Amino acid sequence: MTFLSGAIAGGLLVGGVVALDLQAARAVIDISGNGVDVRDAAAVAWIFGQMALVFRFVLPAMMHA
Repeated sequence: MTFLSGAIAGGLLVGGVVALDLQAARAVIDISGNGVDVRDAAAVAWIFGQMALVFRFVLPAMMHA
């Protein structure tokens, strides 16, 4: 569930950047260099999902150790 919520946040970020036509952010999200497409959206969603897992489980465990 944590990964899913992070992935949804990443998808919403990409959708917002494309919908608002933010050129500076579009350059950061365009991983493959050929315009923002489904692969870029999937990559950003995967990265956000991984970050959600790290912030939810790994960092709190490191702070308590």
